[in-house]
Amino acid sequence: MKKIYYIFFGAVIIAVVLLPAKGLKAQASCTLIAGDWSKSSVYLEESISLGIGGSSACAGEIIIIEIFGTGGTGPFLIGNPIAARMDSSGSLTYNTYFLASEFSGRNNDTDIYFMAYPSSSPVRPIPSNAIRSASDLRVFNTRPGQVTYFDINPKTVSSTTASRNITLKVKIYRPALLDFCSMSANSFSWKLVEEITGTNLTVKGPISQVISSSNTAQDFDLSFSMSLQAGRAFYVILQCDTATAVNFAQSANVVLSVNTGAPGSGSGSGSTPIIGGANQNIDYRLKNPLISGSNDILTVGILISNWIFNIAIAIVTFLVIYAGVRFLTSRGNAQQVEAAKKSLWYTLGGLAIVLIGKGFISLIGSILGL
Repeated sequence: MKKIYYIFFGAVIIAVVLLPAKGLKAQASCTLIAGDWSKSSVYLEESISLGIGGSSACAGEIIIIEIFGTGGTGPFLIGNPIAARMDSSGSLTYNTYFLASEFSGRNNDTDIYFMAYPSSSPVRPIPSNAIRSASDLRVFNTRPGQVTYFDINPKTVSSTTASRNITLKVKIYRPALLDFCSMSANSFSWKLVEEITGTNLTVKGPISQVISSSNTAQDFDLSFSMSLQAGRAFYVILQCDTATAVNFAQSANVVLSVNTGAPGSGSGSGSTPIIGGANQNIDYRLKNPLISGSNDILTVGILISNWIFNIAIAIVTFLVIYAGVRFLTSRGNAQQVEAAKKSLWYTLGGLAIVLIGKGFISLIGSILGL
């Protein structure tokens, strides 16, 4: 009987101790494998993404990301730690950007990296299972250059490959250019690109442009003329004058169109064209929108003056009646009688001005011979 008890209690011990341990062992922990930035450099306030890959056990796990800058006395934390969730495949893509205020007043360009670890790990110190970004990201405070003006004229022509005038103005910051392009040569390159659905075609360049070694900021006027295809969009790219030709600036698109109608074609009546160097007969008559059959300035002026006169007569009639009523109701009051007289005199004065104005139109017409 005791032997049966021993067997029973032994089975219980195995079930309580060994089976849970076996279950815990089967549930693998999240292990981060690698992580890196989407590109090698970025400007302040420019979007950048980082990617992290982990084991299948990381699916749905919360990952802590800390970003550090290098320089000065040692690494410094940029912003606050970031908590982000891995997707169902155990990977993560996180988009962010950087502000100047996050660099603790450092004015120079900075290299930064990130550390990532599962949220189940202790935060401080950074756990041993944390991974570091495979490369550092360079954050530039100043862009190497920019396209300050870009335009193409004419934008609409009758030929699909007509010659166009391209106005291109560029500003280059030499220290930032040398830093960004990692070069000692004092030059940059630019090219004109035609945007086509599914691809882009370089129609001019890349052309190398030498910069002065003595000036920090330099302006370039790179205007030129060439034939361009209508119905397409064009833009300019600035890039490092190196073998890798990394782009650092791009202009807005300028769209060209074609006018299918030939100049001067079509039917219909119009005014006689003015020929330079010849005596011209200028018709100053206006088409009268108020009455038909009269389209000269004098007739229009007389018509307007007649309208004003008719309105003035109606107003004068009302004011004369009003002045008469004031006389009748004054009952000998000297002040009211005087006020009624003033109303009458003002009314008659206004009528006189209207009559003079009406006659003034005819006087001007007779002087000018209209």
